[in-house]
Amino acid sequence: MLLGISVFLLFADGVTGFKIALDDQKYLVTTVNKMRKDAAEKWRIANMHELTWDEELVTTIKGLPSKWEDLRSGPNYRIVLVNPDKSVMTAMNARFEKLLNDSPAEEKRWIKMWWDTVLKMTAEIQLRATFSLYELINPTQTKIACVSQSCSKDGGKFEGICLLGLVNSWQESNFVLDKAAGSACPTGTTAVDELCRTSSSSQQFTVLFLVISLFISSF
Repeated sequence: MLLGISVFLLFADGVTGFKIALDDQKYLVTTVNKMRKDAAEKWRIANMHELTWDEELVTTIKGLPSKWEDLRSGPNYRIVLVNPDKSVMTAMNARFEKLLNDSPAEEKRWIKMWWDTVLKMTAEIQLRATFSLYELINPTQTKIACVSQSCSKDGGKFEGICLLGLVNSWQESNFVLDKAAGSACPTGTTAVDELCRTSSSSQQFTVLFLVISLFISSF
């Protein structure tokens, strides 16, 4: 079973975004990090990073074009169309777990197929927003932000948009494979629960930023 490996949408008008609640942000980040950890363990991805919520990416989402055909990944982020609703995230994680448990070797082959597919695309197509959940396990990404969003055209529909940064490419060189999870964390990070984590000072700054943002939004 594929996770939307080569599905690129061509939606147009009707995009409306809503910032998700702080509790939902935490749930989304925890769920996606669990998927990343599970993938790193099963497929022996040694440099999988922990994701943290990033308010600057939320601001970036607000400035994106309203028409889907104009959406393009930027210099420091990629776009994936994921519904951030808790029930959807829970179901997505359950489906991902089943795929990992049922056919880890085959699913790893699908990752290679995704690389090959991307390499055959033009540079312009590579930057389009995608449904592929493989975007969520790009190991070099360290930031994430999502909003609830609805858009439909010709029977197709999505209910959310996420940005992952600070890398704007999906390529084989992003992966350190065939080594234990967390065994190839780059300089400046340490492996915590098999995910490469940035320094504690960076984590504290992110938490402080979220608290300040929540305080300001209450006025």
